[in-house]
Amino acid sequence: MTAATMQESQRSPRMENLFIDGQSRPSVSGETFDVFNPATGELYARVAKAGAEDANAAVAAAKVGARRWQETPLAEREAFFWKAAKALQEKGEEFVDSLIQESGSTLTKARSEVKKSMDILRAAAGEVRRIEGATSPGQVGKWSFSIRQPVGVFVAITPWNVPLAISLKKVTLALAHGNAVVLKPASYTPVVGVMMGHLFHEAGLPAGALNVVTGPGKLLGDIFATHPDVKAISFTGETVTGKALAAVAASHLKKFSLELGGKNPAIVLADADLEYAVQAITFAAFHHQGQNCMSVDRVIIEEPVHDQVVNELVKRASALKVGDPRLPETHLGPMVHRTQLEAVHRLVQSSVAAGARVLCGGQPSPPYYPPTVVVDVQPGMPLFEEETFGPVAPVIKARDANHALELANNSRYGLAAAVFTRDLDRAFTFAGRLEVGMVHINDATIYTETNAPFGGVKESGFGREGLGGWSWEEMTEAKWITFQVGKKGFPF
Repeated sequence: MTAATMQESQRSPRMENLFIDGQSRPSVSGETFDVFNPATGELYARVAKAGAEDANAAVAAAKVGARRWQETPLAEREAFFWKAAKALQEKGEEFVDSLIQESGSTLTKARSEVKKSMDILRAAAGEVRRIEGATSPGQVGKWSFSIRQPVGVFVAITPWNVPLAISLKKVTLALAHGNAVVLKPASYTPVVGVMMGHLFHEAGLPAGALNVVTGPGKLLGDIFATHPDVKAISFTGETVTGKALAAVAASHLKKFSLELGGKNPAIVLADADLEYAVQAITFAAFHHQGQNCMSVDRVIIEEPVHDQVVNELVKRASALKVGDPRLPETHLGPMVHRTQLEAVHRLVQSSVAAGARVLCGGQPSPPYYPPTVVVDVQPGMPLFEEETFGPVAPVIKARDANHALELANNSRYGLAAAVFTRDLDRAFTFAGRLEVGMVHINDATIYTETNAPFGGVKESGFGREGLGGWSWEEMTEAKWITFQVGKKGFPF
């Protein structure tokens, strides 16, 4: 974006409608809501506020769109994903700009997110022909086999922290499996979702195969969870909200998957490459201001190397640059909203009141929160128990490796974990015994692969997302088919 264009955008906020059945349309009520730039506080966009009629219209369009998409030849479906990837590459900087202005992403994070999204689209092209059934032994004269069919209308409810990549992954997986989608993006970051709807339509997706509705999450979520034509829902967000949505969806016998909070441990054992471990932890604790479900949210250090690791972590954290997210040298931008900043600060202050110590950071300068390292954190303290979702590294000292494992598993969450060690036996022991959905040995907790099973256990969620069959359970239905050769006898 040029300086002149940026000035114009500041004078005139962009206007975004809903995207339903291949068309841009205002909400039936005509209501809108405002989206503000977290770094400047300026009005960035005015966005249509969907109500019940709009939600129902989106589902109706998706029901028709599903048939159109399923009737599209496989070669054309594959080609669509390549066209969409190329279109995203061509419009990448527009998406980068929106990610910065909506979510407070730094330039580096925004460009990485766009690049990841292009990779997801390219990989999805191969998934179109990968959905497989199976044959199974039958009685004499009986052919027995199964196929997988798309569920039909799939709803994706997505968060504000990684609004493009997470939304695009859910939408792309559902489309690759033959479904039509209604996307409900987070209200802090709706523009990227609407932009994606237009981009997919321009790349050749049939009308109705992707619909984007923006507005209040509770209202729209309940409508989708109870709508008879919605067959499956995927939600990424806060645990309490996910539980409530799942309860409604389950009562209506809908398929659902949940990717919820995390309290991800990074475990540094005494034999680890300490400098490398601290580098990985620094990235995973402070990337995107710690506003990532995979962020390191507990640093568990074996006692013999505790002080050395802490000193290096404080040194690295203190050197990170906080400020204007548009500058390439910025490491941390603003918190997405003042309420999020205040929530993070309350966790730090209450833990300090319980005996923890802040070694660096800990003093907010709205809308920024500095990289913060807190030591002497103990079980029972808020920074040990609660998801921080901010740039805070709570440090816990472990007596030995067994104690480190015990501390890591002492959480109601179970999304991701990292283990730093040179000992292969220890590495695989931890990998097997950690109560999480994803373990990364000698790497950051923030790591994904398009064809790997993404998801957690305990209160971190239910179900898995990923190409290569990992999303089949949520996004397709298995159907058993038999064929009788000749006539069989019946008892009456």
